[in-house]
Amino acid sequence: KVLTKIDREAIYFEDGSHLPCDLAIVIPPYKAPGFIADSGLGDDQGFVPTDTQMRHLNAKDIYAAGDVAALAQPKLGHIAIIQGEIAAKSFMKELGEKVEIPEYDPEVFCIMNMGGSEAILINDNTLYGGNTSVAFHSPLSKVMKWSFDNYLYFNRGHMPPEWALKLTDRLTEKL
Repeated sequence: KVLTKIDREAIYFEDGSHLPCDLAIVIPPYKAPGFIADSGLGDDQGFVPTDTQMRHLNAKDIYAAGDVAALAQPKLGHIAIIQGEIAAKSFMKELGEKVEIPEYDPEVFCIMNMGGSEAILINDNTLYGGNTSVAFHSPLSKVMKWSFDNYLYFNRGHMPPEWALKLTDRLTEKL
């Protein structure tokens, strides 16, 4: 269906139907970059097919992560970071480095600002066969979002240290 309007009560579609809702999260259809589709390296939708070490299924010298990877569903920064680490370590191992390649264990993890002191933290891996599904609406979620955003800004996009990520995992396990 083609979306035409969103207001406080509903989402409206081109065919005249509507869907009542309290919160609308709209994600447009994803489209692979044209250069990948044109290269012949993409799948039938244009995304790069990889194994769980982010290596192309047929072209073994090509790695893909994030939005261009067929495995990245949905297309989220958190999943891109997981895949990027795996791709980098897979490549390092190929070059002879002694590194441990992390297991591909994707999850949806995001903290969404809702204005003022409102935010919601979502941590869910059920889409990938896991059993974690947390939605935490709290001022603590806002503090976590503010802290994460500021850390990334002041550290030029570098991820927080491993201990901070593990602490976040432990916190969401308790929710």
